[in-house]
Amino acid sequence: MENRTYIEKDIKDICKEDFNVSVTGVIVNKGTNSFILDDKTGQIQVITEDNNFELNTFVRVFARVVPLEEGIQLHSIAVQDLSKIDKFLYNKIKRLLHD
Repeated sequence: MENRTYIEKDIKDICKEDFNVSVTGVIVNKGTNSFILDDKTGQIQVITEDNNFELNTFVRVFARVVPLEEGIQLHSIAVQDLSKIDKFLYNKIKRLLHD
């Protein structure tokens, strides 16, 4: 049975031992089947089939962690558009809930 629990993490805290994570951030670069996500703690490459988002879009990614020889990348299960949400308020509430 597949594990569908996603642990919310900052990019800097994701490690090779993680399995499913969710991260929020801004798309800062795009490729054909991937984008780079920045959450102000770091950047990570997200491999995705859902690459219809524009640069600078605020998104939440639900993904599987894939260890590489040098670092990690995420393979997205779903990408959620959060562009209508106030990023500052969202991050403030996120910090309050996790501290």
